[in-house]
Amino acid sequence: MNQNTNPVEKTTGKLLYTARRSAWHYKGACAIAVLLVLVGILLAIIFFVGGSLAGLVGLALIAVGVVVIVFSVLVAHAYRIEIYDDHILVHEGLLNVKERRSILTPIVGTSVSQSFWGRLFHYGDVKIDKQGAGWDISTDDISKPEEFKRFLESLMNSTDYSSIHYVMNN
Repeated sequence: MNQNTNPVEKTTGKLLYTARRSAWHYKGACAIAVLLVLVGILLAIIFFVGGSLAGLVGLALIAVGVVVIVFSVLVAHAYRIEIYDDHILVHEGLLNVKERRSILTPIVGTSVSQSFWGRLFHYGDVKIDKQGAGWDISTDDISKPEEFKRFLESLMNSTDYSSIHYVMNN
């Protein structure tokens, strides 16, 4: 009978941080939706002033634009990266749901990339370098990327890197 001399440590599965995607990830859909709403308002004004049927089309455009904006916000909010003390979960999708889980390996580097609009509306891409294989979790257009980066850096500061030095030297 073999006894394991290094039993696997039990983890608490405690949620440490949740990063969410910004609704600005769907800026193309939102821009079209805003355009539909504006055209709809214009046609509705024409309807109430001139009495043409264009106003009904305008009301329909407003409704479609609002639905697209609300759906984009809901889908963006449904995407989240949950970091636990021992693993990472990525939840994606509103109607078609995907969930991915990976082991939380030591993080060795982070960086944030933000466009002008990203800085203005507080979203950006977070690049994370982990020990081992490259990061395969999409972190584009994350809300509050600087806050997420600070959290990841706090994880880096609390990590024992002796195993990384061993792998690099051997």
